[in-house]
Amino acid sequence: MTVLVFAACVPSASKVTGPGANDGLPPDTEWSDPESFLPKGRVVKKPALTDALVNKNAGLLVIRGGTVMTATGTIYSPGMVVLEGGSI
Repeated sequence: MTVLVFAACVPSASKVTGPGANDGLPPDTEWSDPESFLPKGRVVKKPALTDALVNKNAGLLVIRGGTVMTATGTIYSPGMVVLEGGSI
């Protein structure tokens, strides 16, 4: 009867810095955040939410011929919606 014995050297656990310990990088590779490589855009000031309520530059707009359903359950058909100054 023949017995074969296989022995292998197991490398010691290495310290990985950053997320993804099993990411396939060599143990001595430093992890870097890929977001730092992305181009940076310009910072845009967000308008106040109240700016959406009134637009002084908007003219009169009438939408006709559709069906208008109100929150109270009233249905107007054919209906008309009038927008003036950006508000209904």
